Amino acid sequence: MRRRYVHFDITRIVQAWTGGAPNHGLQLRLADESDQMTSWRRFYSMERGEQGGAPRIDLTYNRAPRAPARLADSTAPTPDGTRQAAAGPFTMSAEIGDDDGEWVDARFEISLDPATGDHGVVWTGSGSSRTGHVGHIVVEARVLRPGVRYRWRVRGDDGSDVGPWSAYQHFQAR
Repeated sequence: MRRRYVHFDITRIVQAWTGGAPNHGLQLRLADESDQMTSWRRFYSMERGEQGGAPRIDLTYNRAPRAPARLADSTAPTPDGTRQAAAGPFTMSAEIGDDDGEWVDARFEISLDPATGDHGVVWTGSGSSRTGHVGHIVVEARVLRPGVRYRWRVRGDDGSDVGPWSAYQHFQAR
Protein backbone atom coordinates (compact mmCIF):
# COMPACT_ATOMS: atom_id res chain seq x y z
CA MET A 1 0.00 0.00 0.00
CA ARG A 2 1.41 3.35 -1.03
CA ARG A 3 1.38 6.05 1.62
CA ARG A 4 0.73 9.66 0.73
CA TYR A 5 0.62 12.66 2.96
CA VAL A 6 -1.84 15.43 2.34
CA HIS A 7 -1.27 18.81 3.94
CA PHE A 8 -4.17 21.02 4.98
CA ASP A 9 -3.74 24.70 5.73
CA ILE A 10 -6.40 25.47 8.34
CA THR A 11 -5.04 28.86 9.37
CA ARG A 12 -8.04 30.86 8.13
CA ILE A 13 -10.68 28.66 9.78
CA VAL A 14 -8.84 28.62 13.11
CA GLN A 15 -8.47 32.41 12.95
CA ALA A 16 -12.21 32.62 12.34
CA TRP A 17 -12.87 30.44 15.40
CA THR A 18 -10.68 32.65 17.58
CA GLY A 19 -12.59 35.64 16.21
CA GLY A 20 -15.89 34.21 17.44
CA ALA A 21 -17.13 32.16 14.45
CA PRO A 22 -18.90 28.89 15.41
CA ASN A 23 -16.53 25.91 15.74
CA HIS A 24 -18.14 22.94 14.03
CA GLY A 25 -14.83 21.07 13.87
CA LEU A 26 -13.12 19.64 10.81
CA GLN A 27 -14.13 16.62 8.78
CA LEU A 28 -11.86 14.85 6.29
CA ARG A 29 -13.79 12.98 3.59
CA LEU A 30 -13.95 12.36 -0.12
CA ALA A 31 -16.23 14.37 -2.37
CA ASP A 32 -18.00 11.09 -3.34
CA GLU A 33 -18.06 8.31 -0.75
CA SER A 34 -20.72 6.15 -2.42
CA ASP A 35 -18.29 3.30 -3.29
CA GLN A 36 -17.57 1.62 0.06
CA MET A 37 -14.66 -0.42 -1.39
CA THR A 38 -12.55 2.44 -2.77
CA SER A 39 -13.64 5.41 -0.71
CA TRP A 40 -12.33 4.09 2.61
CA ARG A 41 -9.35 6.05 4.01
CA ARG A 42 -7.31 6.03 7.17
CA PHE A 43 -5.57 9.20 8.32
CA TYR A 44 -2.40 9.30 10.37
CA SER A 45 -0.44 12.29 11.53
CA MET A 46 2.85 12.53 9.67
CA GLU A 47 4.58 13.69 12.87
CA ARG A 48 3.22 10.88 15.03
CA GLY A 49 3.76 7.92 12.66
CA GLU A 50 1.39 4.98 12.29
CA GLN A 51 1.44 3.75 15.90
CA GLY A 52 -1.96 5.08 16.92
CA GLY A 53 -1.08 8.44 15.50
CA ALA A 54 -4.48 10.00 14.92
CA PRO A 55 -4.29 13.44 13.30
CA ARG A 56 -4.18 16.28 15.75
CA ILE A 57 -4.00 20.04 15.77
CA ASP A 58 -1.76 21.94 18.17
CA LEU A 59 -2.64 25.61 18.55
CA THR A 60 -0.52 28.28 20.14
CA TYR A 61 -1.93 31.76 20.41
CA ASN A 62 -1.04 34.98 22.06
CA ARG A 63 -2.61 38.38 22.37
CA ALA A 64 -0.44 41.46 22.61
CA PRO A 65 -0.48 43.28 25.96
CA ARG A 66 -3.12 45.97 26.41
CA ALA A 67 -2.41 49.68 26.06
CA PRO A 68 -0.74 51.12 29.18
CA ALA A 69 -2.97 52.82 31.75
CA ARG A 70 -2.52 54.87 34.93
CA LEU A 71 0.64 56.61 33.69
CA ALA A 72 2.45 58.63 36.33
CA ASP A 73 5.86 60.16 36.94
CA SER A 74 7.74 62.23 39.48
CA THR A 75 7.08 65.58 37.77
CA ALA A 76 5.17 68.54 39.12
CA PRO A 77 3.25 71.21 37.17
CA THR A 78 4.77 74.66 36.78
CA PRO A 79 2.85 77.97 36.47
CA ASP A 80 3.26 77.93 32.67
CA GLY A 81 1.63 74.48 32.43
CA THR A 82 4.72 72.41 31.70
CA ARG A 83 5.73 69.52 33.90
CA GLN A 84 9.08 69.66 35.60
CA ALA A 85 11.13 66.81 37.00
CA ALA A 86 12.66 67.48 40.39
CA ALA A 87 16.39 67.20 40.88
CA GLY A 88 17.39 63.65 41.67
CA PRO A 89 16.15 60.32 40.34
CA PHE A 90 13.22 60.39 37.92
CA THR A 91 10.44 57.82 38.46
CA MET A 92 7.89 56.56 35.92
CA SER A 93 5.06 54.09 36.41
CA ALA A 94 2.30 52.46 34.38
CA GLU A 95 -0.20 49.66 34.60
CA ILE A 96 0.41 47.07 31.87
CA GLY A 97 -2.08 44.27 31.36
CA ASP A 98 -1.84 41.04 29.40
CA ASP A 99 -4.93 38.89 29.00
CA ASP A 100 -2.83 35.75 28.42
CA GLY A 101 -0.50 35.69 31.39
CA GLU A 102 0.46 36.76 34.87
CA TRP A 103 3.68 38.67 34.15
CA VAL A 104 4.48 41.35 31.61
CA ASP A 105 7.43 43.66 31.06
CA ALA A 106 6.87 47.40 30.97
CA ARG A 107 9.31 48.87 28.42
CA PHE A 108 9.98 52.55 29.11
CA GLU A 109 11.67 54.99 26.76
CA ILE A 110 12.84 58.59 27.30
CA SER A 111 13.69 60.72 24.28
CA LEU A 112 14.48 64.34 23.57
CA ASP A 113 11.40 66.44 22.79
CA PRO A 114 11.45 67.11 19.02
CA ALA A 115 9.37 70.27 19.56
CA THR A 116 12.59 71.91 20.75
CA GLY A 117 14.56 70.78 17.69
CA ASP A 118 16.28 67.91 19.51
CA HIS A 119 15.86 64.27 18.53
CA GLY A 120 16.86 60.86 19.79
CA VAL A 121 16.27 58.29 22.48
CA VAL A 122 18.39 58.96 25.57
CA TRP A 123 17.33 56.10 27.84
CA THR A 124 15.43 52.79 27.76
CA GLY A 125 14.64 50.39 30.56
CA SER A 126 12.16 47.74 31.60
CA GLY A 127 10.74 46.05 34.63
CA SER A 128 8.42 43.10 35.14
CA SER A 129 5.23 43.16 37.13
CA ARG A 130 2.07 41.13 37.50
CA THR A 131 -0.44 41.86 34.79
CA GLY A 132 -2.83 44.58 35.85
CA HIS A 133 -0.49 45.94 38.56
CA VAL A 134 1.39 49.21 38.39
CA GLY A 135 5.08 48.79 37.64
CA HIS A 136 7.64 51.45 38.60
CA ILE A 137 11.07 52.23 37.24
CA VAL A 138 13.67 54.75 38.43
CA VAL A 139 16.08 56.62 36.17
CA GLU A 140 19.31 57.92 37.67
CA ALA A 141 19.54 61.72 37.90
CA ARG A 142 22.68 61.85 35.73
CA VAL A 143 20.68 60.67 32.68
CA LEU A 144 18.65 63.91 32.46
CA ARG A 145 20.36 67.23 31.74
CA PRO A 146 18.96 70.30 33.55
CA GLY A 147 16.87 72.62 31.38
CA VAL A 148 16.36 70.05 28.62
CA ARG A 149 12.84 69.06 27.50
CA TYR A 150 12.14 65.34 27.29
CA ARG A 151 9.24 63.00 26.67
CA TRP A 152 8.62 59.44 27.82
CA ARG A 153 6.37 56.58 26.81
CA VAL A 154 5.82 52.94 27.74
CA ARG A 155 4.45 49.72 26.29
CA GLY A 156 3.99 46.12 27.40
CA ASP A 157 6.02 43.13 26.23
CA ASP A 158 4.90 39.59 27.09
CA GLY A 159 7.86 37.83 25.47
CA SER A 160 5.93 37.03 22.29
CA ASP A 161 4.27 40.30 21.35
CA VAL A 162 4.53 43.94 22.26
CA GLY A 163 1.53 46.14 22.94
CA PRO A 164 0.90 49.66 21.71
CA TRP A 165 2.92 52.59 22.97
CA SER A 166 1.31 54.98 25.41
CA ALA A 167 0.94 58.63 24.50
CA TYR A 168 4.07 60.68 25.12
CA GLN A 169 4.37 62.37 28.51
CA HIS A 170 6.34 65.64 28.18
CA PHE A 171 8.52 67.18 30.89
CA GLN A 172 11.55 69.34 31.52
CA ALA A 173 14.48 68.36 33.71
CA ARG A 174 15.43 70.74 36.49
